[in-house]
Amino acid sequence: MAYIFWSKTINFFLAIVLRTKVGAKAIFDALDANLHAADADADIMELYLIFHPLCVDMDAKYLVWDSLKSSNLSNTLGVKDLLAELSSTKIRIWDNDIQRIYDITTTRYKALLPHRRTPFQEGKASLKVAAIANLLVAIGSDASLATTKTDVLAFQLQLNTAIATSSSQNTSIGTATTDLQASIIEGAAGMMCVYGGLIKKYYKTLIVVNDFFPVALMKKIMQTDFTATLKKLLPKKLFKRKLEATQYLVGTNLSGNIVLVYFTNGLTKVLGIGDPYISMPSLSLANYTLAQAGYTDAKRCLYVKNTAAGDASVEVDIV
Repeated sequence: MAYIFWSKTINFFLAIVLRTKVGAKAIFDALDANLHAADADADIMELYLIFHPLCVDMDAKYLVWDSLKSSNLSNTLGVKDLLAELSSTKIRIWDNDIQRIYDITTTRYKALLPHRRTPFQEGKASLKVAAIANLLVAIGSDASLATTKTDVLAFQLQLNTAIATSSSQNTSIGTATTDLQASIIEGAAGMMCVYGGLIKKYYKTLIVVNDFFPVALMKKIMQTDFTATLKKLLPKKLFKRKLEATQYLVGTNLSGNIVLVYFTNGLTKVLGIGDPYISMPSLSLANYTLAQAGYTDAKRCLYVKNTAAGDASVEVDIV
């Protein structure tokens, strides 16, 4: 006999609460409060005692996740600020200090800054960090550049500390995101348990079930959190959505690869020549404007693309 799949055996709450973490928290809290308000009834108390611990667990993990994301913005900004300072101010000062000792035409100057300021101003953050290290090696024990070396060393320590802090924070965010996701899934199962209990209790007056579930909220919320694991170097579509000018994107890249983020018209998944795009650095969390990703009324399909070998785990939230 052929197996017949019955859609009523699917937990329909799961798809709803996975649309957005913020929305999931609001739904859980509302259901928990409604059950608590009616727990003078022994049957409702039984359901409350099942769901309440799941809600508490989700709220706790949400708080950890939200706090880490909020605090990490300042850490990521700190790295960006230091790299900007390196490109504009620090390398100019160091270059000028060196030129006061060694003319740019000398072999010694070329050994110290073989490509002048370019490695400190262009390319990936890792290349700029390497340029600082190379400069320190080149200075060595040169007494005439002792003061410059002290300043380079101090800046190197400051930048490395900021990068390590940001990287550690992002690792924590990855763990917190996974924990929160698992908690939401458990909570959705708890919601189904509550639903079943209420159906059993009010099977002749089903409308009463509406008094416990935040039905309007569950129907209203749209998906705003989109995740992807990019295993290939091919673009992957995350969503198609008409957005408002006041909205922006929060991008989290928990991988070691740079990930590109961009909008197209949906007829193509390939980034056009000269089209704007976001280059999301490895181990980063940052806010991006829609314009940075190339969003227009004609381009509403968001794609993400891995740029190197190895899996890339990313999340893009619409805020």
